[in-house]
Amino acid sequence: MTILDTLTRPRPAAGARPPRPIPWLALVAAAYALAQLVLVVPHLGLGWDETVYLSQVDPRNPAAYFSAPRSRGISFLAAPVLAVTGSTTALRIVLALLSAAALYGAYRIWQPLTGPRRTALAALLFAGLWTTLLYGPQDMPNLWVALSAVAAVGCLLRAVRSWARRRYLFGLGAMVATATCFRFSDGVWLALPLLAACALVPARRRAAPALSPWPPASPRAVPSGSWRRTCAGAGSAPGCTPPAPPRAAWAPTGRAAWPGEASTARCCAAPAPWGSATPNSPCGGWPCPP
Repeated sequence: MTILDTLTRPRPAAGARPPRPIPWLALVAAAYALAQLVLVVPHLGLGWDETVYLSQVDPRNPAAYFSAPRSRGISFLAAPVLAVTGSTTALRIVLALLSAAALYGAYRIWQPLTGPRRTALAALLFAGLWTTLLYGPQDMPNLWVALSAVAAVGCLLRAVRSWARRRYLFGLGAMVATATCFRFSDGVWLALPLLAACALVPARRRAAPALSPWPPASPRAVPSGSWRRTCAGAGSAPGCTPPAPPRAAWAPTGRAAWPGEASTARCCAAPAPWGSATPNSPCGGWPCPP
């Protein structure tokens, strides 16, 4: 669907409720939980690694030897259940529900980036793997590290593209810390490529300006935000690229739309710093009408 189709599409009648979107991702998460409860939980006992992790927080049994490569995050995840009951079935059910909720949360971050259907398809393909089904109700760190990695990469991309950048940077740090708590070595290997992306890829430098070997691009990084305020009189100063020339006619309603007009019209009404539609802003890249 083009911008012209969007602008010329008839609006629904006044008072009519728009159709509710289908929650594809929530349906995938519910199906994932149901598949675990039916196919895995009734037939799965405790393995040796699970026994080691659970014994660290089980008040009914002595703690087994906890070797150095292990991390205690997965033990803390099961601690509330073991404080109430020692039933393996109850533990499996709780972990199955928690893993389904974590699947939804990790992929929900991606939904504004890839759309609801593509995000749900990606979650379905991941949840349909037999290893994902097997590790869902287990007290093992494998699945939780993987979902933390999915959420961390999504937070990095959202921090670059969203105005609410600080919130997603906090989410990025929280997801890397979560993966580290579940398995320390995996958290390190997750953080390294994310830091490399922040430092080396130009489109990602805003997420970690202190790590970048190059100065941030202007005028996007200039606090004042307006090309006229930041670059007026600067001539050929670095980073002060003049805005694109305005279109021939900011004419009244009824003319044909040009690409980017809808987003620019919204951004011109927005507060600073993007209210001026600077050349490098996510507002379409065209100057605002007089």
